[in-house]
Amino acid sequence: MRKIIFGILIFFMAVTGYAQQNSDKFGIEMEKSQIPSQFENDPEKRITAIGELVAEEGGDKIHFAKYRILEVKKGKIDSDVITIGYYFYTLKGALPHKALLYLKKYEGKTELKHYYVAIDYNAETSILDYDHLSHIKSMK
Repeated sequence: MRKIIFGILIFFMAVTGYAQQNSDKFGIEMEKSQIPSQFENDPEKRITAIGELVAEEGGDKIHFAKYRILEVKKGKIDSDVITIGYYFYTLKGALPHKALLYLKKYEGKTELKHYYVAIDYNAETSILDYDHLSHIKSMK
């Protein structure tokens, strides 16, 4: 009986090891050419804007928020209201009502219109409380 269980265990370990080594054959990993370009570190594609929170839309791993754009500081935004994607676990506390936004236009395939992403999908470093920053600046 031990030999049968041991044999089954070895079989499953061999199969999963083969799948990991050949993950591209199984479509598990994306090829470099398939990775959307917002993951590239290109400062020319970065957008800086001031926005006002319209709605938090939630999500699974990536959460979405709608912001009304009040002013574009750098780059170009194609709508007055945009959807911003970010990893939910990078958000400490609530989204700020008025925010300084560091974004990139999402260039992958999506059905979302006017979709932008926080730099590295990090809400903590890309969606900053504008009123708090203004208060700090005025104290200097």
